[in-house]
Amino acid sequence: MSNPHEWLRAPRELPSAFRQPSHVTVCSPPTLSDTEPAPLLWVHDGPAYDAQAGLLEWLATRDLPPMRVVLADVRRRTQWYSASPRYLRTFTTGLSAIQESYPVRRPVIVMGASLGGLTSVLAGLSDDRVGAVFAQSGSFFTPETDAQESNFAYFDRIAAAVADVTGTGLRAAPLRVELTCGSSEENLHNNRLMAQTLDGVGVEAVLTEVAGGHDYSSWRTAFDPTLTALLRDVWS
Repeated sequence: MSNPHEWLRAPRELPSAFRQPSHVTVCSPPTLSDTEPAPLLWVHDGPAYDAQAGLLEWLATRDLPPMRVVLADVRRRTQWYSASPRYLRTFTTGLSAIQESYPVRRPVIVMGASLGGLTSVLAGLSDDRVGAVFAQSGSFFTPETDAQESNFAYFDRIAAAVADVTGTGLRAAPLRVELTCGSSEENLHNNRLMAQTLDGVGVEAVLTEVAGGHDYSSWRTAFDPTLTALLRDVWS
């Protein structure tokens, strides 16, 4: 991959199911033309992942195929990333808009952390174009494991969406989900349950328990080897 400082960044406004458009930045290495097919990595909380975890720099230093990276911004994170059906429609229409502008080769990979991890899993389950998900410290709240979060405005909606995963039907295409979570995090128990639930509905899901906490420094450390292997395996 190219030097991270050489990534070409194209801000885009994508169609949305909300009143305001969805804002993303499409990042490409300078050697990749807009008409050349390439794999696509969609990153929830993308600007924060890049600024605080150095995602583009990390990608540039790995032996990976040239790819496009969609850094998805969010203006109302709590509302959009809390199992919102309208956001999931926004993701689907936004991905279609990206595919109209750039040819996408091989399955799309989606990643995110915390509420973004939850959203990435739900996006993968709802859109067959997604072949893999990388979810870090996902907020897969349930009443049994997360009573301390019950005052969160969208707790009930998240808990209902998590419960609904057990009723997920068979997808037209396979889905692989890699989960990471810190061994001392409150979310660890619900991540273990989500991995089991996904396995139960035929999704290949693996949870890697790592050191660290609920922050971008820990999430950056957890990129290796899990994210590296996921990108190589799915796009090989």
